[in-house]
Amino acid sequence: MKTVRKFLLAAGAVAAMSGFNVPVANAADYPVYEVPVVEPSGFYAGFFAGWGKGDSIISNIDPKVDGFLVGGLAGWELRRNGIVAGVEADIGYTNIEGVNVAASTTADVRWLGSARLRLGADISPMFTVYGTGGLGFANMKASVAAMTPSSDSANMTGYVLGAGIEASLMENLKGRVEYLYYNFNQSDFLIGPAAQADLRLHTIRGALVYHFGM
Repeated sequence: MKTVRKFLLAAGAVAAMSGFNVPVANAADYPVYEVPVVEPSGFYAGFFAGWGKGDSIISNIDPKVDGFLVGGLAGWELRRNGIVAGVEADIGYTNIEGVNVAASTTADVRWLGSARLRLGADISPMFTVYGTGGLGFANMKASVAAMTPSSDSANMTGYVLGAGIEASLMENLKGRVEYLYYNFNQSDFLIGPAAQADLRLHTIRGALVYHFGM
């Protein structure tokens, strides 16, 4: 036993004098896997106000229209590694209207709405830019004095495209400014024997949005 002990002590001394190092594993020796960053996601709701202008074409007569719009919006979004994707719907009251005096023709857009997809990216911890597009909806009353019947209102369906920028104001509150273009083609109106109307609108609006669960 004493012989074995002496051998082990001698072997240890030789290893120490020769500078022999026994490799020791540490954290740097293992691969590092990055976990995707998932930012707060979920439902949000808010209200908006803005201005719109454009053209309404009723039986080849073109009353220019403009006016304000106010309404509400709601949506859901997912944020992942600085990318945001989601869905949003909105509806609002408008007084966007106009008249072609020479042809005694008027157009009055009563309400405006949409159901859209949103896709964007964070450009800083505070700001997000995004594009959006989807279905547009509107109700317009049209009148042509020279025809009988002279006026009718109809719901219109088309498409909407736009873009915007959103800023974090508080922990759950964000503000945004966005542009939306609406296009509605060949909606039927019971004016005269028959009439068709188109509507094209450019809108700019600001909104305050509250995010739940952030």
